[in-house]
Amino acid sequence: ARLLTWSGSELRARFTGRTLTLRFASRHWGTAHYAVEVDGQRQVLSVPGQSDGEWTLRAPLGEGPHELRLRKRTEAGMGEARLLGLLLEEGAELLPPPPPRPLRLEFYGDSITAGACLGDPGDDQYDDLFFHDGTRAYGAQTAERLGADYVGIAVSGIGITATWGDTLMPQVWQRLAPRLDAPVADADDRAPDVVLVNLGQNDHGFPASKGQRMAADFAPRYLAFVRQLRARYPEARLVLLIGGMTAWQAEPALPQALQAAVDTLRREGDRRVWTYRFEAFAWAHPRLDVHTRMADELTRFLTTEVLP
Repeated sequence: ARLLTWSGSELRARFTGRTLTLRFASRHWGTAHYAVEVDGQRQVLSVPGQSDGEWTLRAPLGEGPHELRLRKRTEAGMGEARLLGLLLEEGAELLPPPPPRPLRLEFYGDSITAGACLGDPGDDQYDDLFFHDGTRAYGAQTAERLGADYVGIAVSGIGITATWGDTLMPQVWQRLAPRLDAPVADADDRAPDVVLVNLGQNDHGFPASKGQRMAADFAPRYLAFVRQLRARYPEARLVLLIGGMTAWQAEPALPQALQAAVDTLRREGDRRVWTYRFEAFAWAHPRLDVHTRMADELTRFLTTEVLP
């Protein structure tokens, strides 16, 4: 079984035969939505919470080979399931999987990175998560454009010093799910080439909703989190992002903290660290058009400043 928790989680497989069935099990309360592509044809699959079930591709296939791409749209904590396996017809076979893509991007963020409300037709809402889509958020779009593997560790409401939920990012960033009882993930077989962090919106937004200021120690705690990432990924390029919503405009201490973290690390000899502030933003959660502009910006920045 493979646990599918974080938005953007992806499984790929190659197989022969004319049919395909996927078997899922969920012990979580929320419905999880997935994008399923077979030979590039995309469909949407929904797995209800607290259920076991099978999903069968209705359209008949040729003999193959075929390629499956399964990606989780729903963000972590809102819905999760386990893929128990692929069922193939008699005589068909599972082939060696597609090779890893040459570049690997790993994002740490909040609702912006998770693609929350990305497709909401009206106001922001969390009642129907079908319209939320981490596979089309700015980070996933950027990875797609660069032909990169994508990892998105992102939770709505989370921050470094404040949260709308129960956990802070430094508590869950290494776990298989955004909860304190989730196991710590084993070291990846392949470390990311670029690690990107977009946090701070909720460090400002949550206390501001209560008429309070952002935590005075945000900057040192942010730097401490970045140091954790650097310790786990000593060879990766680190990009500290801010933006997509408006917290950095309302609280100048946010971009200042990012720049201070970069300056500190560079003084210590770390030359593989950058900061970037998005020009594209939304007053509420960004919709698809804003995510696309953010991906335009980030793709340019990575290709011109970070990856060469």
